[in-house]
Amino acid sequence: MIDARGLTVSYNGARDNTPALGPVTFSVARGEFVSFIGPSGCGKTTLARTVAGIITEFDGTLAIGDAGPSAVVSTVFQDYGVFPWKTALQNLEFPLRERGHSKEEARAIAHEWLTKLRIDNFADFYPHQLSGGMKQRVSIARALSVQPDILILDEPFASIDAQLREDLQDELMALQQETAMTTILFTHSYDEAVLLSDQVIVLTARPATVIDTIEIPYPRPRTNALRTDATFGSVVNSLRTAIRGGNDGPR
Repeated sequence: MIDARGLTVSYNGARDNTPALGPVTFSVARGEFVSFIGPSGCGKTTLARTVAGIITEFDGTLAIGDAGPSAVVSTVFQDYGVFPWKTALQNLEFPLRERGHSKEEARAIAHEWLTKLRIDNFADFYPHQLSGGMKQRVSIARALSVQPDILILDEPFASIDAQLREDLQDELMALQQETAMTTILFTHSYDEAVLLSDQVIVLTARPATVIDTIEIPYPRPRTNALRTDATFGSVVNSLRTAIRGGNDGPR
């Protein structure tokens, strides 16, 4: 579904170009859940924004499956990204109307996804009236409502408490397993990456390159109960060893 070869991003500074990412080479199969993990500031958000089509100037190649430029890509970022002047319901209706749905269709689909994310009772609330966790549910519901070919999640649970984080992880797992949607997660959390992913791609410090790809051995469907599996800790530790080993020493 996604194939990147020698993907490199640089930012133009006052004096010269500053490397921000790459070269990075990886592939993601259709319906796969892949996580990227690496040190803070390594370029994960730059990679997320490039795959999402927000950053369009790069070297190397980036192919998005057989859907090409018409692929529907949804993103969820750490800062929610909801429109503060729209209610939760209106936040979901907006992209649906932009994609050609009638007002009635958009409202019905929006209600359906608010219900799936268990925030239908807050449909008429504005973002400032919602907790951080509820705003992130709105953001996730909006991203999923357009039935994307690819869902990109950039630290979506970083700013919410541990219990709610686990709840949202469970909901995300269930929805991804139900829809078989190609999903990419950028995270700092070892256990989150192992819990949710089919494979985890380990990045170096900035400018990020790929140092390892770890296949996660657990079958689906999964839930947060996987954390109690006797082997879960050893898989998390193998990921921790990979990232620390690949990022030791000066760069």
